[in-house]
Amino acid sequence: MKTTNRVIIGAVVAGAIALVALVVTVVLNLNGGDSILEGAGTDAHVLIDEESDAIEPDAVAQRALAAIFTWQPTVDESPGSAMQRAEEWLTGRLAESAGAPRDPNVRLPAQWSGWQSSKDIVSATAAPQEAVVRTDTKAIIPVTVTQTVLHTDGSSTPYTTNTVRAVMVQTPDGWKLSEFSLMPSR
Repeated sequence: MKTTNRVIIGAVVAGAIALVALVVTVVLNLNGGDSILEGAGTDAHVLIDEESDAIEPDAVAQRALAAIFTWQPTVDESPGSAMQRAEEWLTGRLAESAGAPRDPNVRLPAQWSGWQSSKDIVSATAAPQEAVVRTDTKAIIPVTVTQTVLHTDGSSTPYTTNTVRAVMVQTPDGWKLSEFSLMPSR
């Protein structure tokens, strides 16, 4: 009797699992298969808010600077490698430098080898402030960039917070970051 009950319970559980799998398959197929993954993000540690108005210069500055200041020491040759991840938001000399080889005369941050061996990631957030200059073709926007070291054990360590002066220009492809510089702290 106990064996029969176990067989019945096992069959019911197996049937329930098969039913759930069938429902998931049907839902995915009705939604076009991969649509559930659309806009799922990137491993570049860049905030992608597809609902925001990406044609505005502050939104482009936010995305570009978050990408530029997010570093992956285990795969990046240097912090400059992050420029490649930001390339779609760059123009002029910045866009040209995104594809350039690393300048061996530029020193790596002192912590780079430690981050590399620990497999840490330096993640950046960028918070644009009100533009100090805004015309139809140019905007100068102060952006607060905060970098945090993300450790493999799930902990994090604050690294830096800087104000960056972002110069945005209107191009045929929309607003792009043409130059940036760290602003002196007060």
